[in-house]
Amino acid sequence: MFQKILLILLFQICMITQLFAEDSLTLIKNGSPCTIEKYTKNSLYDNEKNSLLIEQIFEDDDCFEGYHPPNITVSAYDIKNTNSKLHVPIWQFKDTGMKGNIGKKPLSNLYIIQEDGCCGSGIIKKYYSLNTGNLIAYSSISFSSQGLLPVNLSSTSESRYIGVEDTIGPSESYEGDHIAIIFYSNSDQIIQKFIIMHPLANEEWIVDKTELLKKGLSNKPNSSDTNTESEFDLLINLWCRCNAPRIDIKIPILKNKLDIDSAIIEGDNRAKIVNIYQATLIQPMQKNMHD
Repeated sequence: MFQKILLILLFQICMITQLFAEDSLTLIKNGSPCTIEKYTKNSLYDNEKNSLLIEQIFEDDDCFEGYHPPNITVSAYDIKNTNSKLHVPIWQFKDTGMKGNIGKKPLSNLYIIQEDGCCGSGIIKKYYSLNTGNLIAYSSISFSSQGLLPVNLSSTSESRYIGVEDTIGPSESYEGDHIAIIFYSNSDQIIQKFIIMHPLANEEWIVDKTELLKKGLSNKPNSSDTNTESEFDLLINLWCRCNAPRIDIKIPILKNKLDIDSAIIEGDNRAKIVNIYQATLIQPMQKNMHD
């Protein structure tokens, strides 16, 4: 038992002292030197379930021509579970971005990656669960839309988050058939995912504002849910760099979910909200990579 505890302590000391381990490789491309830089930083993440060491490896390839954000690999190691292999991560994900960090309250259970745009595209933030390593949302950043919206519902003790991504962000999720994506998630995974479709989806649409309004009403006609009170309404404002009318959307949160059947769309009535994902089973369990 003492040896196991000592092993964990040594592992912690070894990993924590590598907060900013750096390495670089110089190559010759087209007769000129270029550099691949790589550095690692480690952080501790504690919650009521476990204690994790979060290893973040950033690799910046200067040998690539054009816009090429650094590659980021994030791995989680359980430093309390003495039965696990300490050198094997319990989860891992890879992405690209200019910077990445563990979030601050109320997003302290998420890992946040920021990817800056290029050539007219906007800034996007990507949010990953520190419990599972799952992607939970993208969110476009603008002057009045500053990222993920935390939702505190009285009907559940679980955290809820809403992210909205427009079409000018650098995310690869855009497929040309929609003008925005809406994510509704808990701290472990995506619960619902919607797209806002429009005939002018090939134009550049911008999320001008996302906001939560306390206390809205369901407006679904001919339903038992009519006039059912919701805790919040989600407001989304979109505008196009073309001459299309501005779009204002209001979606109530009913029964711990976004109720798109009760949504109100004003301005350009050609916009349509389509459900593309609904979680059938929400499990806060981690996927163990060394089982």
